Amino acid sequence: MPPSLLHDHVCERDQFPLHIFHELQHHGDEVWHLEFSHDGSMLATASKDNTVIIYDTTSWMPICRLNQQKSHNECGVCYVAWSPDDTYILACSQARELAIYQARTGTRVGGVDHFHYPVTTAAWAPDGQSFIVGSQDSRRPLGLYQLSDQSLLHSWISHDAQSLRVNDCTVSADGSRLVAISNDNRVIVYDFKTRLKLQEWVMEDRLTCATLSHDGKSLLVSMNEGRLVLLDSDTGEVLQRYTGLTQSEFVIRSTFGGAGENFVISGSEGDTKYCIQTYLKFANRVLDSRVYIWRKHTGQLVVALEAHPPGTVNSVAWHPTNPAIFASAGDDRRVRM
Repeated sequence: MPPSLLHDHVCERDQFPLHIFHELQHHGDEVWHLEFSHDGSMLATASKDNTVIIYDTTSWMPICRLNQQKSHNECGVCYVAWSPDDTYILACSQARELAIYQARTGTRVGGVDHFHYPVTTAAWAPDGQSFIVGSQDSRRPLGLYQLSDQSLLHSWISHDAQSLRVNDCTVSADGSRLVAISNDNRVIVYDFKTRLKLQEWVMEDRLTCATLSHDGKSLLVSMNEGRLVLLDSDTGEVLQRYTGLTQSEFVIRSTFGGAGENFVISGSEGDTKYCIQTYLKFANRVLDSRVYIWRKHTGQLVVALEAHPPGTVNSVAWHPTNPAIFASAGDDRRVRM
């Protein structure tokens, strides 16, 4: 059962995920994103090697490997999203396309490829019959597509002087709200049913990730310069700040997790590019390659775990039904449970 909201959740140390118990080594390059299926039976991992691997979370063996089309010099799968019933999975590609697969068979059933810039993010509507795609293409920055034939149902395009290029988006569980973050540091909140813009806030630095809480009341936003904040999704008020992680150059995807979403979890940067220019640029800061976990409501750091040294921890995902397990993905080509 979820813990009571009337007091802080407390669990014994041996019930909290502190130790690596399994490692997945099936990718040939950096692992950029990972996500558990809603029922927790599968895990999808996306990599710079242009593949998505879906694992069975009982055996931790691959179910299938999904290979994106290499139609451009730029390649790599940067984001995956499970349909509400876990039948389908969306894969966003640096090769400027989104592909749709049947999750358990790996069969490609459709896609959207009319973008001129990388596709960065995707989110499903709660009914599972349509999905949102976000991209760096200012002509097609944020669109709603029909699952059956991938036709465009609606496009959100900025009508003011500012062009819209989307880094991430998220839809509330009840389907009432859509939040997008842009590469010019804006958080934009839409009424998903009417398609109208409700709010817009300008943040301090480059935005990389946005996640709505299950109840839709709070929004977790990751930014460069190690900024990770919790916002009131109605007003934009900063409810909490989480400190300690390193994020200055790369995309770090943070999220909620644990029993009752009482924790916030994030990766952190490391010396991943193995080049002297990167080393000299960031020689004055700690490159720690850790996973950080905080209490959501207080901002208290619970633990910082060594995860993927010496590389960046790009993405983390907490198991949806077993709060004693989370997964991390790194530039060392590995996924750790």
